[in-house]
Amino acid sequence: MNTMIQPNTKTHMILEYFSKGNKLNRFQAEKMGEHTLNSSISYIQKSYGLNFKRQRIDIPNRFGGTTSVCEYWLDDQSLDMVIKLLSLKKKPTQD
Repeated sequence: MNTMIQPNTKTHMILEYFSKGNKLNRFQAEKMGEHTLNSSISYIQKSYGLNFKRQRIDIPNRFGGTTSVCEYWLDDQSLDMVIKLLSLKKKPTQD
């Protein structure tokens, strides 16, 4: 399990968004440049041992109807863990 999140990466961007208590669905993620949110969530869960809550929601679509999407957010324990992970800084190497 990883214990550090590299800055300036897709994973960092997503976890920074979730660390503020936000929820995210695939269309919101698309606006952030994230094109495969479900795969990224799976990767983050496996790599960092985090738990995401999920629920299906209906959102308006451009055809006047609704589309069902999955909305993700961190459970309380994982939220605390992400805040700690994001605060870790890479230690400089000594020569």
